[in-house]
Amino acid sequence: MEALIQVKQLPIIEEQLRSMKADVDKRVEDALSLVCTEETVQSVKAVRADLNKEFQALEAQRKEVKKAVLGPYEQFEMVYKECVSDAYRWADLELKKKISDVEADLKKRCEDGLREYFAELCAAERVDFVRYEQAGIVVDMASAKQKTPKKLREKLAEFVSGIARSMELISGMDDAEEIMAEFKRSLDAPAAISTVQERHRRIEAEKEDQMLREEQRAREARRGSGMNNEIKNISAIAEFEESNPAPRRVGAELAASREAQEVQVAMVAAKRFPRDEVEAYNRILRDCQRPSLAEKAMYEFPRGGQVVTGPSIHLAKTLARGWGNIDSGFKVLEQTAKESTVMAYCWDLETNYRETKVFTVPHVRETKKGAYPLTDPRDI
Repeated sequence: MEALIQVKQLPIIEEQLRSMKADVDKRVEDALSLVCTEETVQSVKAVRADLNKEFQALEAQRKEVKKAVLGPYEQFEMVYKECVSDAYRWADLELKKKISDVEADLKKRCEDGLREYFAELCAAERVDFVRYEQAGIVVDMASAKQKTPKKLREKLAEFVSGIARSMELISGMDDAEEIMAEFKRSLDAPAAISTVQERHRRIEAEKEDQMLREEQRAREARRGSGMNNEIKNISAIAEFEESNPAPRRVGAELAASREAQEVQVAMVAAKRFPRDEVEAYNRILRDCQRPSLAEKAMYEFPRGGQVVTGPSIHLAKTLARGWGNIDSGFKVLEQTAKESTVMAYCWDLETNYRETKVFTVPHVRETKKGAYPLTDPRDI
């Protein structure tokens, strides 16, 4: 580009400051050498006033020089702002607006096509309650420029087919109509199943409580009819308690029911979202590359003059987490003062393969100085 801005003449400033520097230094030195006493204080003040007066006069000259030098530049900057800065900025804003309008139109046309494709998918899968916005599609410029945005169409197809698979799964379950109503609100099959099962559990618990209360009232009524009926009442109560759990067992049964529901939801989720074995394998390898895991991935302890080694519980937990869709842990089956009976388990929720081990753990701690029993529950 041709140089449109040039400096034709640099400013020349004439000064004789260096020639007077020696005189200024001498006067300042003489002033500093004065002894300031009550007799000479006025003389010192007069010298200081003279120096300040000269300094102010020189400062005024400096400011005039600065104004004279900057004057042409300030005038040039006004012209530059009017002819260059404002013009270029206005052009940039206008072009940006035009580009935005074109890109917005491209995105809108792309989204309109995706909405039509979404409607076709829903019609084909008989899914009439899902909105396009629920698919979470965001149209970017790379997709908008394509004649057929393949990745976004694949995402829509996977979304609709996932809804259809969930509907098919729910249709074969008990209380399918109620679960389907919940699913249409949340689009989350495991959550819908859990919500309905929990609702039914509460209803059954309320019915059972009501039945127990009614039986209690009947029992009290029979008890007031006299001694002859008491024997009959005792027999009837015994028969009722044999066929119906006592109130103290309701909590345990509800806990077992809740655990069974959680397992059922976990199995449904495992079937809906099966593991990718290649990705799971790679995930486990990445975890095993962490130094913090490598340091505690193996255990070892001396036994009979040798060192026994093997994979630690830390490595086992990492493998289970990386493989996915696995329920593992342990339960204390029985505990006495001297030992605990424990069951360890691991359950593959996809293949339904389950492995359990039951073993006994004595409440004893082995040390180099010998063994001693554990009595504190925190140590056990």
